[in-house]
Amino acid sequence: RAAQAGRRTVAVVDADGERFAMINPMIVEASGKASEEEGCLSIPEVYAEVTRPEQVVLEATGRDGARYRLEADGLKARAIQHEIDHLDGILFVTKMRPADRAQNKKKLEELKRKFETPVG
Repeated sequence: RAAQAGRRTVAVVDADGERFAMINPMIVEASGKASEEEGCLSIPEVYAEVTRPEQVVLEATGRDGARYRLEADGLKARAIQHEIDHLDGILFVTKMRPADRAQNKKKLEELKRKFETPVG
């Protein structure tokens, strides 16, 4: 998804005591299903349960320029998916259940007003 022809994307994941760069990352396999609470530094004070694949296989280029393949599960798999979503222009709030979106509606509207850029 994020590694589209001619497009360079970069994200850094810091999870389970490991930090690594993902340049032009692609999830090539995904399995299982897990629902966990997520939050995001881009959307402060908003948390909700999000369902994602529990295990992923990532292919990406590292900081050293070499391609690598990484199998991840749990928090690391979730963080990889979350960051690749950012590269694709997707925020976790779009993956919220309707009840969680309703519960966070006020906070989301406040953030939207705060950061909305007037046109004109």
